[in-house]
Amino acid sequence: MLLNRRRIKLISIFAAGAAVLGLLAYFVVMLFALAPTIYTFSFESIALLYERHNIFYLLNLLPLIFAFAGGFTGNYLYKLEEEKKKGDNYFKATLNKIVDFVNQIEQRNLNVRFRAINGEKVLENALESMRMSLLSTSQKEFERNEINRITSEAGALLQTCHDITRLSSEVVSFLVNKLDSVVQGAFYVVEGETEEERIISMKASYAYNRMKYMHAEFRFAQGLIGQAAVEKEYILRTEIPEDYMTITSGLTGHTKPSSLLITPLINNDIVYGVIELAAFKKFTPLQCALLKELSDIIARAIANVKINHRTLSLLQESEKMSAELRYQKRQLMQNAEDLIKTQEELRESNIKLEEQIQEVHDTSKKTQVLLENSKEVITIFSQEGKITYVSPSIKAIMGYFPVEILGKDDIENIHPLDTDRFRQLLRDLISFPEKEMTLQYRYFTKNGDVIWMEATGKNLLADKVIKGIVINSRDISEQRIAAKEQRMRAKMQALSENSSDIIIRIDIFSRCTYINPVIEEYTGIGKNTFIDKPISSTDLDPSVVAVFKRMLEEVSVSKLKKAEEMPFPTPDGKKIMHVNAIPEMNENGEAESVLFVCHDITEAKAREELIRKKNKSISDSINYAFNIQSALMPTEENLRKVLPNAFMFYKPKDIVSGDYPWLYRHDDIVYVGAMDCTGHGVPGAMMSIIGYFLQYGIINQDANLNAGDVLNILHISVVERLKQAEKGSKINDGMDAAFCRINLKKKELDFAGAHRPLYHVSNGIMTEIKGDKYPVGSTQYRNRKDFVNNTIKIKPGDAFYFMTDGFHDQFGGPTGKQKYTSDRVAEMIRENTHLSIFQMGNLFRTTYDDWKGENEQLDDVLVIGLKF
Repeated sequence: MLLNRRRIKLISIFAAGAAVLGLLAYFVVMLFALAPTIYTFSFESIALLYERHNIFYLLNLLPLIFAFAGGFTGNYLYKLEEEKKKGDNYFKATLNKIVDFVNQIEQRNLNVRFRAINGEKVLENALESMRMSLLSTSQKEFERNEINRITSEAGALLQTCHDITRLSSEVVSFLVNKLDSVVQGAFYVVEGETEEERIISMKASYAYNRMKYMHAEFRFAQGLIGQAAVEKEYILRTEIPEDYMTITSGLTGHTKPSSLLITPLINNDIVYGVIELAAFKKFTPLQCALLKELSDIIARAIANVKINHRTLSLLQESEKMSAELRYQKRQLMQNAEDLIKTQEELRESNIKLEEQIQEVHDTSKKTQVLLENSKEVITIFSQEGKITYVSPSIKAIMGYFPVEILGKDDIENIHPLDTDRFRQLLRDLISFPEKEMTLQYRYFTKNGDVIWMEATGKNLLADKVIKGIVINSRDISEQRIAAKEQRMRAKMQALSENSSDIIIRIDIFSRCTYINPVIEEYTGIGKNTFIDKPISSTDLDPSVVAVFKRMLEEVSVSKLKKAEEMPFPTPDGKKIMHVNAIPEMNENGEAESVLFVCHDITEAKAREELIRKKNKSISDSINYAFNIQSALMPTEENLRKVLPNAFMFYKPKDIVSGDYPWLYRHDDIVYVGAMDCTGHGVPGAMMSIIGYFLQYGIINQDANLNAGDVLNILHISVVERLKQAEKGSKINDGMDAAFCRINLKKKELDFAGAHRPLYHVSNGIMTEIKGDKYPVGSTQYRNRKDFVNNTIKIKPGDAFYFMTDGFHDQFGGPTGKQKYTSDRVAEMIRENTHLSIFQMGNLFRTTYDDWKGENEQLDDVLVIGLKF
């Protein structure tokens, strides 16, 4: 009611004020209306305005309109003030409610719920979410503290346990008492060192606050206990078989637990034991987490107890052994006292013995050194011929260690030409023990060198110490070489004295130390004027002296033989000498002189010049014959003008060739062939000219002959022209041929072969068409028949290859001694049917060059390839 009065009062004040403003506005309008007129401001003037302008009657409504507007404004302001008061009250109430909620949370009353005023869900949900988060955090903190408390108690308990039995009992009792609803527990320990020996054995059990001893063992992966140990993860079961376990109580009788938790005890990934707990209620996550935390602590405790137990056992064994050692020490000390006296007596004896041993050792060492450095090898053979002793000097002389020779007969190292004589020496020494015998023989050293040995043998089989045949051997290789060199020098001296060549020896100081008598025949100067004189001081021509001095310097440095030709002036005119300079070395491998052997080749050079001129004349004739043959024979360019898709690989062995290509065209008929005349070079070329003109005459007379007819007529013509059928004919040569007649209009190819095949490629398949096994010409073949004509229909893409035997008969390959063979030719064509005809031409050329390598060309080569 109070609020309504205040509202009415506020509306009245605003309405009255507005009405006054309306009245003022009325007078202001009247003043503005009368200002431009002649009227003064008075009631009479206002009445006149009303009469003249009726609209002024509306001005009477201004105070009423202003009063109404003022009342509305007062009412609006009243409402705003009321709403502000309500808002302030709502904010204060809400803030008080939040403060009260926070105070409850601060006092750890997390069960209080926040209810918003007027159903404000956003604030209510946010604060409720905060409460639930704090409640969860509080719960986790409680659980963590509970786990820390129990683990701390368990750690303190474990520190008091020093054996497995007590530890097992205390731990299982502790867990059953600490965990709510847990009524039974068992503690298992892993025993055994190896995988096969390890078992999980029950050490303690607990049920209803009293120990219940049971005996159970499991292997890894056996039952739930073994499975938990293998998987290294705890097992929580809420469905327990009827016969697994029961809990006995005076109140409940035999009752089956509702939850089973089996936890492996693991430390550093090693399972030390297993704990099994049973409860009437399901194990809580807190209990599972607690057991997981305790697993590592209990496992470490088990490991420490085992280590301590092992350490204690070792200490006990050590003490036992120490006691035994002390006893033995007392016994040894007693024995030592007895031994001291004996040792004193022995010491004096040992001193004397050591002096004697040292004397023997020194003597033995002297003997060993003498034997090692001896120039002779002493070998003792048994009566059976086996070596029972060999002196150490064998290593320096023959390269073998004594152990490599002992027990053998050593015959395998003696030169095969001397083994029988060496065996005979041993037999003679056995047969004639009173005689001392000597033999020279060759021996293979360890590095493969052959040395000469001189052996002196003596039979000491009767000697009680030696009991063998003693052979003293020494290396006489240098003596034999020196003797041989002396003999060779004597022979060389005799040969040089009677030689027709000039032989002169010049030392590295350019002095002539030897010259044979023939020098006088060439120079008219006696040999004695050269001996022991510098070569430049002699009367030899200066040009000859210059050559000798230059060759002397070059050969002395290179230590290699050198040969060259030089002019040699004589009283009878200038001669040409072939000079060989041979270095002569001293024992240090250094050149000490050079032996010059000068052979007169004046007449040989004249004959050589005559032969060169004759060879040039013959070569000129052959080259002219080549020009004639080249003019007659078709080239690869000529072949491609007739058959564009073709190649010709033509490589004569000599300048002129016995192989020749044949090409002839008449309208749509083309004859093409590869002809191989007997031999090569000039004889083959002459035969090729005969064959060429005979073929030309045959085809020129009748261009309709097939390939077989042409070879038959050519055979008859060769036999007639060379008179091979006549008695006593010495010419029985002929030719091999691969000959084709091509009808371009009918797309047909005729082939006839004499010892030569045709390779036909169609649709990627290669077929070899054999030729007849007799040549064109020659009457040596009996029962020969006409050449077979083979007709082939030509299809687009077909290719044909034919050749002489020079390609596949060429020697070469990896060894240089293999023929290429026709089988390789067929294989090369078969593997490259996809190539163009021009690529095949290049393949034939490169294959031939690669196969031939550095070998000499064996025969003329001709290969022709066609493609349609």
